Amino acid sequence: ADGVDGIQPGDEIQMVGEHSLVGLTRQEAADILRGVVDSVTVVVRHNMMKFLQLPSSCDSFYVKCLRSHEGNSATGEISFSKGDTLRVTDTVVNHPASSWHAVVVSGSNFKSGAVPSMKRSLQDGQPLYERIDRPAWL
Repeated sequence: ADGVDGIQPGDEIQMVGEHSLVGLTRQEAADILRGVVDSVTVVVRHNMMKFLQLPSSCDSFYVKCLRSHEGNSATGEISFSKGDTLRVTDTVVNHPASSWHAVVVSGSNFKSGAVPSMKRSLQDGQPLYERIDRPAWL
C-alpha cells in the first residue's frame, strides 16, 4: 500500500523494518509488531485472492509432541502425550499469549483446545514440540 491510503484489506505485511514476517505464525508476527517503538518502514504485497480464501483462523501447521503435557480443564488446556501430532489452528486466540489453539489429530481420541505456545514451552529450556510437515496419513 503506497501513499496515504495505508494498509488495505488484502494487503500482506511482508516486512516490518528489518524483520521479515513471511512464514511466521500470527503470534510471532504480533510479537515483532509489538516491539516497534519508532517509525518503521512496512513492506506489503496486495493479494486479494489469498485474502478472500483465508479461513477464520490464519494458522495451520503441524507439530510432533516431544514430551507429554497434562492439561488444565479449568483453563481449557488439553492434555497430550509424547509422540502425538497436533494441528495448530490459531496462535493468537482469546487465551493468554502463552497459548495456542490446537487439535490432537493422532490416535483415536481427537480433541481440541488450548496448548502451551512454543515460546512458553521453551521457558524450561526444552522444546515441547517440533514443527513437521503434514503427516501423510491425514
